[in-house]
Amino acid sequence: MDYLQELGGLALASRMRRLADAITADIATIYKEEGVDFEPRWFAIFHLLATESKLSIVDIAGRIGVTHQFVNQMAEEMLKVDLLNASTDPNDKRKRLLSLSDRGRRLHTKVKQIWRLMRLAVSEYLTDNCPVFLEMLSALEVATSNNQLIKKFKENKTALQEAEIKIIEFRPQLRKHFYKLNEHWIKKFFSVEKGDEEVLSHPENHFLWRCHFICPTGKIYSWHLCS
Repeated sequence: MDYLQELGGLALASRMRRLADAITADIATIYKEEGVDFEPRWFAIFHLLATESKLSIVDIAGRIGVTHQFVNQMAEEMLKVDLLNASTDPNDKRKRLLSLSDRGRRLHTKVKQIWRLMRLAVSEYLTDNCPVFLEMLSALEVATSNNQLIKKFKENKTALQEAEIKIIEFRPQLRKHFYKLNEHWIKKFFSVEKGDEEVLSHPENHFLWRCHFICPTGKIYSWHLCS
């Protein structure tokens, strides 16, 4: 069996990354076979700029939900191959505006037909293998944006910490709990005798080890200790 599949949900990010890499490789092959010099990683930014005439780095990052660093990196790659133009925002000199270059617009005309065919291919691919995948993906994207995975981790961590058993030294306030626990144990297997009453009522006078197992909530998990 595939090792990442054996790990199940623990390897969720690794499995999704592997799936994305495999699909990206297939798409790159399609572009190459169609004679188009285009990198799949440019798609979101390129498609957005083909729809919107000019956008800033901040606007692009916000629209497609990625970091400014990623947009900058992709923009630099596309600028080097003359697919984009960069200019300064006249209203804010600190902003760099991106738009498709003449070469970028010509390339867009070529790839539009490929995208139409690719949309059909992806639709059939999902229908044949996982018809509800896009709905599931959208639900996961919403959950991720709300940091639900982090919240679930913290909830489980808190629950485990609260259930953790600690060893504490005996103190008089615990005497009644010690009595009840040991009384229950003795009654289950034997019977409480007169000597037991004295020992259980004053354990500090009869036992060398004055400690119990108790969780932070106050519930005791101890049992009868030997003298």
